[in-house]
Amino acid sequence: MVVPIVLRLLHALLLSGVVLAVSASAVEAQSSTRRIAFDTVIGVQDLFGETRDWPTAVVLDPFVGIEIRPHLQVSLRPKVWRLNGEWDLELDQASIQYGFRAGSNWRIEAGRFPSPIGLGMTENRPNVNPGVLWWHRPYYMPLPRLGAGAPMVSLVAATYPVGVTVATSSTAWDVRAAIVDTAPVQFWQGDAGADRKPHIILGGGVTPRQGLRIGVGGAVGDLTDASHGQYTMMNVEGDYSVGYTRISGEVTRDRFNMPRGRFTAWGWTLQAQHTLTPRLFAHARATTIHSPVLSASTATRQAFRSIDTTMGYRIDPEVTLKLGYSAVATWGGDGVDHQVGVQLMWTRRWW
Repeated sequence: MVVPIVLRLLHALLLSGVVLAVSASAVEAQSSTRRIAFDTVIGVQDLFGETRDWPTAVVLDPFVGIEIRPHLQVSLRPKVWRLNGEWDLELDQASIQYGFRAGSNWRIEAGRFPSPIGLGMTENRPNVNPGVLWWHRPYYMPLPRLGAGAPMVSLVAATYPVGVTVATSSTAWDVRAAIVDTAPVQFWQGDAGADRKPHIILGGGVTPRQGLRIGVGGAVGDLTDASHGQYTMMNVEGDYSVGYTRISGEVTRDRFNMPRGRFTAWGWTLQAQHTLTPRLFAHARATTIHSPVLSASTATRQAFRSIDTTMGYRIDPEVTLKLGYSAVATWGGDGVDHQVGVQLMWTRRWW
């Protein structure tokens, strides 16, 4: 099959091509006026009241963009973080982007990049996520197992696949298509969890007025070889900003075709942020997920629910302190887990 071969070539060649392009353009930039953008984000967070161990989480999240020539850019985003007491190094982005205008604005991106479906992927960084948790809970949480041999999946996952995406947009609409090597429902496990199969993602949206966008996306593909299963994912998202308030949310529905039958999981996230003063803001995010739970002979349904609230204070343009309270009712739990969280974030644009 041609598609898997293309993905393997992309995975083997494009990332190394990005590194070579960065090296060449960096040397060229020293003797020219070509633009280089570089910023760093450092975040430290902790939750108190967790029923399990939660060692302090730390992330060092730099981003560099280099304009090789007009309309052609290389982007790199390596990330070092400590989660659940373990340090890890991830390469969230290493891609080449080419933009041009032909009737509308076009962009082609190849390499490694954030999964182009799901609201949470646009906020998967401490400086753009207003909550104490700098990720959306569903993106780093697995669904209950869908049978023996089934892979760990999420309703919508924080994946950084290798592939190619093409996007076009105007002031009133946007459309995108991508072929990637990691399923957007695959539970986040770092590079070790990549299945290297082709997955097709389509999406688009409309912007009927300034501050309002409604989008829809879908993805299809096979799960790992052990399960011989397939999935179909649909996602609808919305974003509305007015004055000092922003409201956004998404609804996701996944259908899994497994050896034991067809199962459906669905859920939603709704969040709001309001700026009270130039330094002080409030944020709240609610999530509900419904998923099947399989036993030896039956399939029942369970729910996960969470509410995360945050008060943030901008100490100065670079440093932000956040305090939060969360209530979490996990799969099959008898009660509610109450948590208090704190986060300190430092961000700087160097050039």
